[in-house]
Amino acid sequence: MSKRYLVAGVGNTLRGDDGVGIKALAYLKNKLNNKDFDFFEFSTQSIDILNYIKQYLYTFIIDAADFGAPAGSVKGFYLEDLNSGTVKNRLSTHSLSLLDFLKLYKMLDIRNKVYVIGIQPNNLLLCNDLSSEVKASFPGVLNQITKILN
Repeated sequence: MSKRYLVAGVGNTLRGDDGVGIKALAYLKNKLNNKDFDFFEFSTQSIDILNYIKQYLYTFIIDAADFGAPAGSVKGFYLEDLNSGTVKNRLSTHSLSLLDFLKLYKMLDIRNKVYVIGIQPNNLLLCNDLSSEVKASFPGVLNQITKILN
C-alpha cells in the first residue's frame, strides 16, 4: 500500500447539487497540489471506488448527502462509523447508497481508511449548476481533509 491519498468525487452533475463531489475536485486539486494525492471522478459509479481503496492509505469520498442540516453544511465521518442515522434514508442516484457501500466494504474485509465528506444539498432538480450555498462549501471540504491528515 502506498502513502498516497485518493480523493474520489461522486455525483450526478445533471442533478444540481448532487454533482458537488465532481465539481469540488477542481477546487481541491488546486488547493492540494501535492504529489501524494490522486483525484478521480466516479460520477454515479460509486461501486468502482472499491477497486481503488486498497491502493491508498486514505480514501476521501466527496458527495452530496442529506443529513438534515442547512444547505451547504459539511459533515465528515469515517465510513465504518456510518449508521442509518448519519444520512437520511433516500434513494441514491449512484450505483450504491452509502449504507450498501459500507456493507460491501465490510464483506470484502477492506481495512484501509475511508473518510466520507458529505455536503448538504439544496437543489437536486435537473440542472448543471450548484446552488450558491453548496459552492460556498468547498473550503469546508478542504478543511475536513486537512483536519484528518494533521
